Amino acid sequence: MRGCRVVDRRRALGSGSSQARFGSSLALVVLAVLAVPSVRAAAQDAPATPPPSAREGRIDHVPGRAHVVWLNDGDRLDAGTCGLEGASAKADTVLRLLDPSGREVVANDDGCFGSYGSRLAHHVPRGGAGAYTLVADCYRGGSCGGVIAYRVEARGVPAESSGVRLSFHARGLLAVDNAGGGGLADLTVEVRTLAPLVLRLEAGPVGLAGGVHGGLLGGAAQLTLLVDWDWMAIGAGLGVGVLGRRQPGVPDQEALLAGLRARLGDLTGFHVAGELRGAVVADAIRTHSLRVEARLPLDGVDLVLRGAGGDEGLALAELAAVVWLDRAPNRPRLGLSLSAGAGGVFYEPLCRFAEPCGRPRWYAGPTVGAGLEWRP
Repeated sequence: MRGCRVVDRRRALGSGSSQARFGSSLALVVLAVLAVPSVRAAAQDAPATPPPSAREGRIDHVPGRAHVVWLNDGDRLDAGTCGLEGASAKADTVLRLLDPSGREVVANDDGCFGSYGSRLAHHVPRGGAGAYTLVADCYRGGSCGGVIAYRVEARGVPAESSGVRLSFHARGLLAVDNAGGGGLADLTVEVRTLAPLVLRLEAGPVGLAGGVHGGLLGGAAQLTLLVDWDWMAIGAGLGVGVLGRRQPGVPDQEALLAGLRARLGDLTGFHVAGELRGAVVADAIRTHSLRVEARLPLDGVDLVLRGAGGDEGLALAELAAVVWLDRAPNRPRLGLSLSAGAGGVFYEPLCRFAEPCGRPRWYAGPTVGAGLEWRP
């Protein structure tokens, strides 16, 4: 009987244990069922955040909502409610981008011509990788909406994002129309340590030629302050231009220059830059010149098309290639530039001097040049 009682007690214990396990399982099922609506509600309330690995996509523009995008060194983010495939704007949208520390690096209100949509771009510099936050908002707290389209491209660390950028190029000139020859050169120094501000010192093109017409000198130097938004830059500057004729009794023609410079396109991609200069003579703008450069960066080589001309005494049109000698990432780069084209140095007296107007002197012909470029 005692043995039976023992068996019965064990059976009872086994039955109680089974009941306890069943009760625990039932409690877990009930908790899971009750938790599902809460999880769904939390997921609906959470901001629509693209995964860090996403390279492109579309997300709803909801005012006040933040979207996190992981960017590596050298990545370029392009995002907007206009100007990109699938983007749309309802009313006046605003976009802001915060870096991993929470500092605003770029913002935009109206980023497309004829639209209230927004568009911004950011190229991550060396050491800038991390979780960036794209914040959607409306102009002056109004109501708006739409769709944000974004694209992330691995462009490589932007060499122009900081430091000092140098460029020097010299060309030999063979004057085929007049017996003589000469040279043209330019030097550019850009200081990019206070982004988005850029301080640009430019000397050139400066030309010196000689031959049957005697010696001629022309050129200019200018200091320009620009604001660079990665995809576009604009600025203004002041300088001095010289149109000289190296003959006894003939004065040089110095003039104060005022210039406007603009660039369209990211420096790491295809971009076009232009500069318009006006010369202040006798308290009036009397002369002007224009410089244009288009650059296409390829794998290890940049193709460059340059043109310059005007009353500074220079004319130039050339095609150049910059071969980067050191292509290692996250390191300064040195480039060798080679060019071929046509150019000239000329002298056309201004009417304020004793020599009559309309008696120009010039040396023009083919040019071949070489130079160096430095990127930090």
